[in-house]
Amino acid sequence: MQLTRLSRWLLYLGGDALGRFVLQVGSTIVFARLLEEEAFGRSALTIAWIQVLAILVCAPFEEGLVQRRLVRKAHFNACLAAAMTLTGVFVVVLTALVVFVPRGTGHWAQIAVPLLVFSGILFAEGPVAIYTAAARRTRRFRLIASGNILGLTLGTGTGLWLAVEGAGLWSLLAVRMVARFVLAGWLGWRLRIRFVPSWSWRRLSELRHFAGWHTADRGLTVLSDAVFQSLVTGWLGAAANGYLNMATRIIEPIRGMTGSASHNIAMTQFSRLQSAMDELRSAMGQAVALTSLILVPVFLGLAATSDTLVQILAGPDWAPAVSIAMLFGIATAIQAPFEFVHTAAAARGRADLGFYTSVFNLIVLVLAIWSLSGWGVVAIGLARLVYYLADTVCALLIARGLFGARLSDLGRGLAPALLCGTVMAGMTAWLPAALPPGLPWVAVLAAQVAFGAGVFGGMIVVLARAQVRTAVATLINRP
Repeated sequence: MQLTRLSRWLLYLGGDALGRFVLQVGSTIVFARLLEEEAFGRSALTIAWIQVLAILVCAPFEEGLVQRRLVRKAHFNACLAAAMTLTGVFVVVLTALVVFVPRGTGHWAQIAVPLLVFSGILFAEGPVAIYTAAARRTRRFRLIASGNILGLTLGTGTGLWLAVEGAGLWSLLAVRMVARFVLAGWLGWRLRIRFVPSWSWRRLSELRHFAGWHTADRGLTVLSDAVFQSLVTGWLGAAANGYLNMATRIIEPIRGMTGSASHNIAMTQFSRLQSAMDELRSAMGQAVALTSLILVPVFLGLAATSDTLVQILAGPDWAPAVSIAMLFGIATAIQAPFEFVHTAAAARGRADLGFYTSVFNLIVLVLAIWSLSGWGVVAIGLARLVYYLADTVCALLIARGLFGARLSDLGRGLAPALLCGTVMAGMTAWLPAALPPGLPWVAVLAAQVAFGAGVFGGMIVVLARAQVRTAVATLINRP
């Protein structure tokens, strides 16, 4: 028995996801006991708005360099020059805003200075995007994964040290700042390719059409998160945004890494099929069906154990975060497999469809949190659920309209995982009530994980044996 190349890539990126989750969980246990909910909320809002600028620095270039069939080193040099130019412009504009815009006593006063200081991360984001594109084109996913985990390890260590020293929200910002600069240095060193900023309108214009739509799409997606956090902070308070940040720390490490890993791998494969519609449609449908066997139980499992996880991470004072994490996990379980539809559309050069989807999703998100805000903190999770359901509907429409996929086929591919996952999640959430009282929360979590894995594994083998066999055959080359 021999692992396929795809299996090795998934192992590298899966190890990265697991490592990120462990680091996030471990550091959150310390941060939650040293910092107030408001510090989590303000740092999350700061990061969200800087991420909007980071997308504008990265998105026009990374995906464009990966999607284009033929690229030269001059394309990378031109993209690096453009990324660094944008970084300089954004930092100057943000400095002017902080210096000249009156701060008053609102939320702007609380995050203005952190925004300016944290904008320094943009000087790492451009190089990370260019070198990540080079690594993806050469399929060096192990290098990306190792750089991510190294950066996050050093960033987490720095942040925890600052938290112990009483640095407050600066300790949370330091985690991301250090991680990105370490990743930029790691990729630049290990790739052994030296890109030098060199402006070229010709090379940039060759990436312009796809890059423009993709940037608009990614920018709106990230803007949605920043707008959402701003509305949560404005209508429900900074502490409520802190609860959102805690729930995000449970779901996002896995969602973010599995999402980017599957997109990176799928984009590499789908781009080679962009001229063969039948093959691309088949690959897209297979990706949705097979990855659902992993993504659906993982996120439904996180939803089912959210109460236990919050108790371990932060204690009973953070109980309002449980409902948010639970709904976030359910929403992600439904939406995550259909991310491959968006990836396939991008591989076909139809990044404009992603933009239209992002516009619709942003409108839905704002209307949802506005209409539900009177429900209190639970409205945050419900709004996220509505947002991800809207994205799923858009993905299904794209699959039907662009690829001619039959929705019944996609539904049949996803149904076994959803059915088994739902039963597993319900039984896993019920399990703590059946355990002896007084057990440590860590023991409760271990019991839930083992029980849930056993229930889902047993059911899926019985109900979807052929799908499981196909997944195993895809990952393993038998002699």
